[in-house]
Amino acid sequence: MRIIAGEAKNRIIKTRKGFDTRPTLESVKESLFSIIAPYIEGSVFLDLFSGSGSISLEAISRGAKRAVMIEKDGEALKYIIENIDNLGFSDRCRAYKNDVIRAIEILGRKNEKFDIIFYGSSLSR
Repeated sequence: MRIIAGEAKNRIIKTRKGFDTRPTLESVKESLFSIIAPYIEGSVFLDLFSGSGSISLEAISRGAKRAVMIEKDGEALKYIIENIDNLGFSDRCRAYKNDVIRAIEILGRKNEKFDIIFYGSSLSR
């Protein structure tokens, strides 16, 4: 898995092996970002069920101001944090281990605002 465009173009993203985390296919990611491209620059991005973090990391690479990633799987979260650090995005990304519903409640109480929300859940979660 790699970053498709922007400042981290072609940089590799590490992903968890196995079927617990299934990264968004590169072709799907490319289609998604061609649709939301006009809204990315300077946006605040929320990524629910982050998995590998590839969607948020792509958004940051393409100019999003900040990204918040929510993932309840601790092993997957380790990869997200490693990817954030490896790409040098730690000043623009936060990753939390939490259930999505609980995370939304917490973010709401903190009055967090987001321009783009990506819900990347598989049905098995």
